[in-house]
Amino acid sequence: YDITAEQRQIILILNAYGSMSQRRLCELSMSEPSNLTITLKRMGKNDYIKKIKDPKDKRASLIEATQKACSLNDVLKEAGNIYKDTALKGIDQKKVDIAREVLEQMHENILKEEHQNLLQQKTKHALEVLHD
Repeated sequence: YDITAEQRQIILILNAYGSMSQRRLCELSMSEPSNLTITLKRMGKNDYIKKIKDPKDKRASLIEATQKACSLNDVLKEAGNIYKDTALKGIDQKKVDIAREVLEQMHENILKEEHQNLLQQKTKHALEVLHD
C-alpha cells in the first residue's frame, strides 16, 4: 500500500477517534508538528486524508480519514498485530507489561515537563507584558 509506519498510525487514529485538529493528531501520534505537517501533505496527495472545516470554528480545519484510508483499517490493524507478535515472540508477558508501564510513565513525565515549561513561558511573558 506504500504507507509508512507513521501514516499507518495516523490512519488508525483517525479511524478510531474520527476527525480531529492537527494539534490533537500530533498529540495522539506523538509526532513532531513539522514532521506531521509533511506527512499529512503526502497523505493528502495520496487520498488518505482530507481537511474539512471545523463546525465549531469556521476558521479552523479538521483532519479526516478518506474512504480509501477507512477501507485499509482492518488490513493495517492485522499487519500491526503480525509485526507485534513477531517482535514479542519468546518474551514473557510480565516483561512486556513492565516495559509498557515504564514507557507510559516516561511519556507521562515528558508531557508533564512540556506542560510545565509551557506554563512557565506563558507566565514569564505575561509578567514581561505587565512590567512594560
